[in-house]
Amino acid sequence: MQGVLRKFGSFRVSALVSAAFFGVRHATHLFFLWLRVPWVAAASWAVSAFVFGLLMSYLYEKTRSLYPTMLVHAAVNIIEIALSL
Repeated sequence: MQGVLRKFGSFRVSALVSAAFFGVRHATHLFFLWLRVPWVAAASWAVSAFVFGLLMSYLYEKTRSLYPTMLVHAAVNIIEIALSL
């Protein structure tokens, strides 16, 4: 998403929009996992995913490749799973 948005605007706008979508998309996981999820938990998850999305936008901007962002995202997921065991 950021790559397409970047063609039409600045890095700041493309990063903010793509990170916002990333945050909202990840917050919806809570609703699919548990229908009565507290809004505070969903908002917290959305904000942390938004910040992570900003970091991934920066990484994409610097490398112009999805591979580093995919590797970082996978590493974060693996670490979260390992810590939850």
